[in-house]
Amino acid sequence: MPGKAIGLYRRLGSAVAESLPLRRTEEEGAVKYSVADRPDANAGFDYLRMELPREYFRQVHPAALPTG
Repeated sequence: MPGKAIGLYRRLGSAVAESLPLRRTEEEGAVKYSVADRPDANAGFDYLRMELPREYFRQVHPAALPTG
């Protein structure tokens, strides 16, 4: 189930561009996350890269990007 922030990004028009599984480790008293193969992932969530599609952005802000 996505968190509240991800739900907000989706409602604003963003879409997941990349989803990578993460492995959680503890080193020297610090929690660290690294990209891992799916069988080794243990973080309980993935790294998500979200993007706002250009077409949607142009509809909402037509003067923001050059068209030529």
